[in-house]
Amino acid sequence: MRALAGRIIAVSNDGALGASDPDGTHLTALSRWRAFGPGENPSVIASPDSHYLATAAGTVMAVDPREVAVVDHPLSGPLGSNSAIVDFTDGDRGVVVMTSDGGPAAAAQVWVVDLAHHHVTGLGSANEVAGDPSALGAFVTPVTALMPTEGPSPEPNTQVELRDTGRPRIVLATAAELNDDVGQPPGELLNLTVFPDRQGDKVAVLLNPINGGRTNSAMVVLGRSGNLLDVVDAAVGPIEYTTPSWSPDDRSIAYTSMTEKGPAVIALQARAGSRPRIAGAVPSEAGPCIWSPDGHWIACSSQQGSMFRWLIVRASNMATYLMTGPGQALAWLPA
Repeated sequence: MRALAGRIIAVSNDGALGASDPDGTHLTALSRWRAFGPGENPSVIASPDSHYLATAAGTVMAVDPREVAVVDHPLSGPLGSNSAIVDFTDGDRGVVVMTSDGGPAAAAQVWVVDLAHHHVTGLGSANEVAGDPSALGAFVTPVTALMPTEGPSPEPNTQVELRDTGRPRIVLATAAELNDDVGQPPGELLNLTVFPDRQGDKVAVLLNPINGGRTNSAMVVLGRSGNLLDVVDAAVGPIEYTTPSWSPDDRSIAYTSMTEKGPAVIALQARAGSRPRIAGAVPSEAGPCIWSPDGHWIACSSQQGSMFRWLIVRASNMATYLMTGPGQALAWLPA
């Protein structure tokens, strides 16, 4: 395997955040940054261009491969215990924050924070949310009750919406429509999770069955206006509630899956009729994947006990390389 470019941001078992060479060596502690404390969510989110990182706890950081500098803005300190940054929006102009009063899911509220102007806009309640990369707003699935029907089973009354600040809400698709798209019964109860590409032109939607019974979820890819671009059967779909990752050019999406031959990493071009490319010999505990900045490699990290392993996949032929890593891989930054 030839030398890989860039730096991978990783968090170790003891909560230390650092930058590592992609081969897992030379972990360098990031300056002006503290380790995560016991019980603290170590989640780190990268902006689409990887110029900024954000922690769920409320810190936004400007990045270069050698250091991290905390940005001075309203969220430069910890959020409340029931609030978390969940994504960037409009490139890196803002962040999406979810707050909850600790009650039922219906109490979760979505807010967009414009980092440049220190302006906060509420987007209402939601169950799942992902930032809109092309405008200040978010793709959401609302929290709604099940609508009874005259048939033997209720129709799931949830849907995918686009909520951008200052614009009317757009319904991209309902759960019943998505069930029909993938050939499932219209009354299949779903929890929908959304993953827009880096430009916000497309959004992958996982159809996670509420009643369980499957390892994988079916997936659809929608255009920004709700037009159906691709359908992925559950047989080769993402593992339920995993996080698919878009390639830097937004043409392909990678995820972990459980196939007939065992766990695998799948890369799929997001267009109708495309065939999934599959990498086998994958550790069963392999987690979410990230792409290299040049789109030539995919990295998925897993943990066994106190040891982390990085599975590196060559995107061109899906050849795999397994190595020991210094921690959970979170983001792959340019050199």
